[in-house]
Amino acid sequence: MAAEVPIHILIGEEQLLVREAEDRLTREALGGAPTGFNFTAGSAGEGQPGELIGLARTQAMLSRRRVVVIRDLERADAELIEALLQYAEHPNPSTTLLLTGLKLPPPAGGKDRGRVLANQVKKIGEVRKFEAQDANPLRFVAEEARRQGCVISPAAAELLVALTGTDLLRLRQEVAKLSAWVGGSGEISGADVDQLCALVTEARIWDLTDAIAARDVDAALGVLQRVFDEEGGDGAAHRLLAQVAWKVRQLLELQSWMRASPRPASPPASWARENPQRRRRIEELLTRRPMDPVRVMASLARTNQRFHRSGPSSQHVFESLVLELLQAA
Repeated sequence: MAAEVPIHILIGEEQLLVREAEDRLTREALGGAPTGFNFTAGSAGEGQPGELIGLARTQAMLSRRRVVVIRDLERADAELIEALLQYAEHPNPSTTLLLTGLKLPPPAGGKDRGRVLANQVKKIGEVRKFEAQDANPLRFVAEEARRQGCVISPAAAELLVALTGTDLLRLRQEVAKLSAWVGGSGEISGADVDQLCALVTEARIWDLTDAIAARDVDAALGVLQRVFDEEGGDGAAHRLLAQVAWKVRQLLELQSWMRASPRPASPPASWARENPQRRRRIEELLTRRPMDPVRVMASLARTNQRFHRSGPSSQHVFESLVLELLQAA
């Protein structure tokens, strides 16, 4: 129980899981919803976080226990960490202190105070790290759909993750939108995801996919210009990456099926609802100029890294990806 643990450190890339753990521990410590008398939260990088430590030392008034939350732990300076280390030596037994953020503070001045703090807290409390790989976005989508009173097919869940990305908060918002779309009950299908969550039309994405398969630079750049003119530049690039990555995956699946010996009677499931004429045209293009799966996947991985770095605009990063895919023969 949170009431028995004086200090918790909750960090990790999956901030939705961190925040939910914070909410759960707060309710457990207080025996219900927090109020202004027994709950205080602030940021390690703003205001006077030292005041929060002073509040943690103070006996709760009008409440049996007090919860103090210091968020953005990665922004804590050396002074704040030293104050936290001193508090951890003699924590207030009637206070639950929650330290949350993306990660521990980085080393400074040759000292890794963040790691020292974590080791100190482990002796008397809890340190939890919510890794991105710990969160299964497909399972999360299915659970969210059930929570909303719906079910979502595995194919629809996979498409939603491909279009939206793996950020859990974003996925929760999209599932809520889809649930409302189908009336709060029943099944969420791939068609629902296509209609509600796709940024640009299917035709536009297939035009770009066809151009990539044909290695037609002029056609690809023409589609990109129309898409960005219609949808905006940097704001559209992230979702475009998901959609194009999904279509390129379909190309590789089709190519793998074409090369199989013996070839299965039916094409991959991702092509089941595609126009047979389109599939045959893509087969002809891939026969003439096969795609190199290693180069394709390496390009997608590099692009994902570039999206998370400062520097070029997201639109330019996405355009660079398309140019790389046009050469992935």
